[in-house]
Amino acid sequence: MNDWRSATQKFTAKWLVRKDVSGILICGSYITGNPSKHSDIDVCIVLRDNVGWRARGNKIIDGFLFEYFANSPQQIMRYFMDEHKAHDKRTAHMFVTGKIVCDKNGRLKKIKKEANKWLSKKFIKPSARFCELSKYQLWDISDNLEDVYETRMEDFAFLCYSNLPIIFDIYSRFVRYGNVPPDKILQFLKGRDLEKYHMSAFPDRQFAELYVKTAVAGTNAAMMSAYSRLINHVFARMGGFKIDGWKIKTPLDMG
Repeated sequence: MNDWRSATQKFTAKWLVRKDVSGILICGSYITGNPSKHSDIDVCIVLRDNVGWRARGNKIIDGFLFEYFANSPQQIMRYFMDEHKAHDKRTAHMFVTGKIVCDKNGRLKKIKKEANKWLSKKFIKPSARFCELSKYQLWDISDNLEDVYETRMEDFAFLCYSNLPIIFDIYSRFVRYGNVPPDKILQFLKGRDLEKYHMSAFPDRQFAELYVKTAVAGTNAAMMSAYSRLINHVFARMGGFKIDGWKIKTPLDMG
């Protein structure tokens, strides 16, 4: 297998000589550990302050896929802020865990320091409106799942697996845990690789256990049983829910 470090040097060489580039950082599993044959190499290219464009793209060198992001410091700070509002920390995580290849003026070191602040910053508490609308959404998808379980068993597992990431997204926002890519949800709920990804343990152990039990259930009946316990737990933690008489009244949104 070709050396990924050699390929990285080849990729970064053309960027390092550019006057509009102030720093380069490499991140992803090649830096944090245990890359697979499907892993790409993420490259964060920090442009100078006066640059008025941004870019992202992909390039294969010596069999390694490089995914690169070129942004000014101001744009990176905007990503930190906007992602935090969306209960996400992906850009901050990339800069915290990444390795500096070049920092021409010290700006990249300052960005890493700022990223640490955003990574440790707590998410805001979700609004009552979000919680009420989310509970209705959960009831709706769960009611559809029960209908499929009773009438079209061949579709049941597919729909149940489709519902699980929705449940996790809503409940993780409620407990202020943050977004997790679907391919890492079970991994984190089982407590695996938390330190590697700078993640804390999920704050509701019972939810984690019920979620995993639903995902790995061996039969439709076992999956439906675990799912029902999971969704009832979520409703209870979010203040309860009854479809009869449910309503919500909010101000107009006229843009």
